[in-house]
Amino acid sequence: VQSELPPLKNNEERPIIANWPNSVSQPMSKPQIRDEFWKDLIQNPGKWWDNRSGKRNAKAPDFKHKETGEVLWMTSSPSWVQSELPPLKNNEERPIIANWPNSVSQPMSKPQIRDEFWKDLIQNPGKWWDNRSGKRNAKAPDFKHKETGEVLWMTSSPSWVQSELPPLK
Repeated sequence: VQSELPPLKNNEERPIIANWPNSVSQPMSKPQIRDEFWKDLIQNPGKWWDNRSGKRNAKAPDFKHKETGEVLWMTSSPSWVQSELPPLKNNEERPIIANWPNSVSQPMSKPQIRDEFWKDLIQNPGKWWDNRSGKRNAKAPDFKHKETGEVLWMTSSPSWVQSELPPLK
């Protein structure tokens, strides 16, 4: 089939992503394609892995299609998606970063999220492992939350953190 099709022009949009189960005949823009994935999630939640409550890494996708591997993040979802999403198991509300003890109602930017973790470390040092003095690998995190597994490195800490940290033991 590919050899029989006319070549795409440089400024022409590409059709929907290959391997997607519901292909369309008209070329679609990236936002249109993304909306189609969100619609599919709403209409066919059983075809998607819901990772919202099990995420250990903020960069991990919130949803992943079981067949195609297509991924979706809540931080880039259309405004209509939130009210249409399937509920979490046990009707449990979770923040954007799953397992984090303090819920947030709006998605936060990465710097805001990071600042919240550093604030929690300063306010609740007993909830974090302090690995600064016992690191065997320079790439290992300096702090790790005991419950959620969230990790922090001093090299990426905000400027105010150093003066607020508990002293090394």
